[in-house]
Order: sequence, then structure tokens, then C-alpha cells
Amino acid sequence: MSWTPEPGTQSILTVLIIIFLVLNYIGVGLRCFVRIKINNSFSYDDWAMIASLVGYSAMCGTLLSALVYGFGAAIPQPWYDPIKAAQSMFAFQLVYVVAAYLCKVSVALVLLRISGTDRKSLIRKVLIGSIIVVTIFAVATFLALALQCRPVTLNWGVGKGECVAPHVITDVAYAFSAADIASNWLYATLPIIMLWNVKLSLRVKLSVILLLGFSFTSSIATLVRLKYVVDLGSLGSTDPGLPLRLLDSIIWSHLEIALAIFAASLAALRPLLKYISGRGDTNQKSNGWSDSQSHPRSRMTPAIRLDNLKDNRFDDDASQEFILHTGQDQEGIGRVDNSGIYKTTKVEVTHHAL
Repeated sequence: MSWTPEPGTQSILTVLIIIFLVLNYIGVGLRCFVRIKINNSFSYDDWAMIASLVGYSAMCGTLLSALVYGFGAAIPQPWYDPIKAAQSMFAFQLVYVVAAYLCKVSVALVLLRISGTDRKSLIRKVLIGSIIVVTIFAVATFLALALQCRPVTLNWGVGKGECVAPHVITDVAYAFSAADIASNWLYATLPIIMLWNVKLSLRVKLSVILLLGFSFTSSIATLVRLKYVVDLGSLGSTDPGLPLRLLDSIIWSHLEIALAIFAASLAALRPLLKYISGRGDTNQKSNGWSDSQSHPRSRMTPAIRLDNLKDNRFDDDASQEFILHTGQDQEGIGRVDNSGIYKTTKVEVTHHAL
């Protein structure tokens, strides 16, 4: 069998899957390198991002399987198998719900990690509450899709039994989409609220909001996908155009997850640029600086968190330093938790006798 996607929706989906699988594995890999090697601050939000990547990979695998077996194809091929295509699409729908949930949780945990340590903070309460709400919607949607037909083989047309009315699944899809959109825009706007009263210049605030508000990248795709969900609700289950219309919707569902993972990975890579430039600077000794000043981890000692920024004034360059990193305790500094955002300055002056 030599499979080639048909021109149109199949080709677009295949290209997007390949591109974002490569980009996201590179992005998440570099994110883990930054958190482990440079920041020494690998934490729960990083584990959640890895879980999101695993879910996204499973989502891409089941979707490619459905395309290979002919889902949404217009030209018949000898290897097309409608039952296997329907099985793969059923698995894709379940995996998509899990992947979307993991992606939302990873974004929420990133914001929770940098929101400060005050447990009475309204922002922390909102984030924790949003995680609970997203979890409830994800579990309800997963169960509704998994149990819509009894026996489950009816989902791919095998056996006898009964399925819930189509409008029930449509209503579930609307509810999940609404929760999806609300959580996306909540996580995109929270960084703006978090930095509203922080004494930083407008330039620095905008750069930080751009990095922390990465949910905007997938929020637009979610809104576009809602249009296709509404269109699908007007089609009958036996409509011949349903598979192709469903693939059009899946393009935006895929982009929602893929862009969120990729953008979240990019937001964590800023220390990598300093790490690379620090290793390439061979003139520091000649300028009187010791080796420890140029070592990446020597700059990672914690100093201040976001919840303390309102009481301090810093210049633009300094502000940009502390607000983008989190870290753990360092030698000789004392214990600090992982939830803070900090700036570090460590200077060693070596005197050489003449």
C-alpha cells in the first residue's frame, strides 16, 4: 500500500500534522532542556506539558490512521476500510478530549506557578477553580462520547443496539466548546491582570504579556472551530458530506492543540538564548570577570516573586530579567520554592597581584 493524501482537506491535515509534530517535539524538548539544564526548575507544569505532547501525538496518530483508511476521501482505493476508518475516528474524538484537557491544565499550571505564593490570592483561586471546571467538562464529554452507543461497536456500524439521539452529542459538543473557549480566553487575559499594577515600563509589560499570554494563539482557532461545530449540528448522521465537513472542523481542532503546545514551549525558551550567548563569550576572563559569572546557573539565584513586584522599582532591563524565570534554591542562598519569578545578580571580582 502506497498512501498519498487526496488534494484538499486530507492533504492540508497531513501537512499540518507532520509540521507540528516535528516543531512540538523540538519545542518541548528544548523547554525540558531549559528547565533541567539551565534553570534547574523542572516542575509540575513541565510534566503536564509532556503529557500534553503525548496526548497530541496519540491524537495525530489516530487521525492519520483514519485518513489512511479513507475517512473523508472522494476517490475509492483498494486498501480503504470504512470500519477501520470509523474506529480510528472514534478513537481520535476520545483522544482529542484528553489532549485538549491536558493542554488547558498545563497552561493553567504555568500561570499558577508564577502567580505567587499567597494562597488567598484571587488569581490563584480563579485558576484552581478553572482547573476544576475544565476537568468536569472534560470528564463529562469523554464519557458522553465513549458511551453514546451500546455496544460500543455501533460507533463503527457493527452489531445491534441503540445510540443516544444525535442532538445530545451535538449539545455536548457545544458545551465542551464553550468551556474550551472560556478557559482559553481566561488564560490569555490573566497575565494582563497579573501585570496591571506592576511597576514596569510599557515596553517590558507588552513583551511579558506576549510571552505569558500564549493562549491567544489557540483561542482564535477555537472560535473558528465553533462555526464548523454549528454547521455539523445541522447535518444528519447519514449525510454524505458529513465526513468532509468533520475534517474541516478537525483542522481547527488540531491547530488549537498544536499551536498551544508550540507557543507554550516558545515562552519558556528565553533563557536558552542567554545560555548560548554565555557559552560563546570567550572574552569575559580578559575583562576581569571570573568563570562563575559566565556560568548559566550562577545567574539563577532567586530574588523576587511576582506578588512582590508592586513594592519595587526596577529599570527596563532588570525587570525583564526577573519576571521571566523561575528556579530552585542555589548553593549558599537558601531555600526558595518554584512558584516565584525572580531576578538574580551574582558578581565575583578576582584580584590578581601584580
